[in-house]
Amino acid sequence: MGRGVTIGLDIGSNSVGSAWVDEDNQFIEVGCSVFPAGVEDSDKGRGAPKNQARREKRSARRNISRRASRKRKLRRFLIGNGMMPRERESSELLMQQDPWELRRSALSQPLTPHQFGRVLLHLAQRRGAAGPRVVDEEDKESADSDGRVKDAIDKTRDLLKEHDCKTFGQLVATIAGLESKNVLDSAGSPKVDDAGAPVQFRQKVRNSDGAFRFHADREMVRDEFLQIWNAQIALGGELSEFLTDELKQQLDSPERDETWRHKGLLFQQRNTYWDVGTLGRCNLEPSDRVAPFADYYASRFRVIEYVNNIRIKRAGNDAFEPLTIQEHAAVVEKLGSQKTATIKTIRSALGIDTASLKKTNYSVHDFQLNLERDEERPPNTDWFAHAIINSALAENDAVSVLDHPGKFRRLNKAILRFDPAEDADVARLENTLDHLGLNEPTIAAVVAGWRTRPKLEKRGKLSRRAIENLLPYMQQPDNDGHWLTQIEARREFAEDVSAVDSATGKSPTEEQ
Repeated sequence: MGRGVTIGLDIGSNSVGSAWVDEDNQFIEVGCSVFPAGVEDSDKGRGAPKNQARREKRSARRNISRRASRKRKLRRFLIGNGMMPRERESSELLMQQDPWELRRSALSQPLTPHQFGRVLLHLAQRRGAAGPRVVDEEDKESADSDGRVKDAIDKTRDLLKEHDCKTFGQLVATIAGLESKNVLDSAGSPKVDDAGAPVQFRQKVRNSDGAFRFHADREMVRDEFLQIWNAQIALGGELSEFLTDELKQQLDSPERDETWRHKGLLFQQRNTYWDVGTLGRCNLEPSDRVAPFADYYASRFRVIEYVNNIRIKRAGNDAFEPLTIQEHAAVVEKLGSQKTATIKTIRSALGIDTASLKKTNYSVHDFQLNLERDEERPPNTDWFAHAIINSALAENDAVSVLDHPGKFRRLNKAILRFDPAEDADVARLENTLDHLGLNEPTIAAVVAGWRTRPKLEKRGKLSRRAIENLLPYMQQPDNDGHWLTQIEARREFAEDVSAVDSATGKSPTEEQ
């Protein structure tokens, strides 16, 4: 700049402020440039990305198109194999038959080929949820969507036992019959049809208006298909001649490849995947991907970083102080023993909750935590410690894995590699755990914990390598009793002449 001129900049996420100071002429010129934000305006936190609504609608159109295409292919297939009429009028008459009643009758009475085709169309249209994931209570959207579906499926399974029904279709037909009402004529008497049977009115049996009354998962609907298939073969009749192994393979094939996790016109399902290339790079190690929260090191790092920022104002003191080593260890252990936590959890670990202070002269108001200024932010918990180490390994005396770094890394890798939504991955994980020397009860406990694994797309901003480099500096206080924050740990690592990179075992590079 010229002599006597100074410029100051304030750079924000979507704006740049500037101040030009001419010291010779005692003159100040200020300016501000604002760039359009990439999110919607919101009074509560960060707004949604501007392309989110468009992306959701595009996804909905894609799903609708795939569903319609699948139904068209199935209908053409059924017509070509003589299980649906070609004539429009005959098809309309067939579609007027109650598919739920046909699904119930199919277990005990022989169907015509056309009636069986009607059942297949109905199964394809309502083929159940394909493995709703375990609800993460920290994820509000999960609790509102997958949580309701899972609760409805559990309730449906209870109703199957209560009404002694073999299939979902039989259950719905049974309940619909119990709830049907007679149609009355003008004189108030029940109407009857030409055959003398009472005319009844039935409410539509669907989950409309957001009422999750009945819900089946994919496994339940596929099991019904197999039961109906076997029942119709055993009953004989005209339809049994159509039910060949080749036809069954075309309708339902559990084979999988790179594109499909399940084949067949009825239950075909694409493989689910997440492009890890979109998940971002580590802030400190740009060549590494950020670690998922389910990773042991990332899970522990989230807790350590959170606890290091806790400050407590004790009775009789005016200033907030860091936790002692004992208090720090107690809180870390507490957050590793529970799935979710609140401020009350922290107070309980520190012994300053109502129950702990009951027999003392203090009250909860005599102790304050800096966390209480933002009670809406729940504490981070250590999922890996809770679900795998404490709930599975420790209970079943599998200390050999915890004390063996190589085995523990293989366990951590297996937890992340295999997908709880894939049935085949259950056997693969069990096989890996068996090779690690775990006994059957321990394997079962680890698999149960693994099924609650957080979604892999939930990640932080650091890679496992960066986290392992920083954790040693954050797990012990400095000489003044201060627990290092992430920023302070990064500086300590950079200035430590004896530091060792966790990935190479050598001294850090100049870039690090």
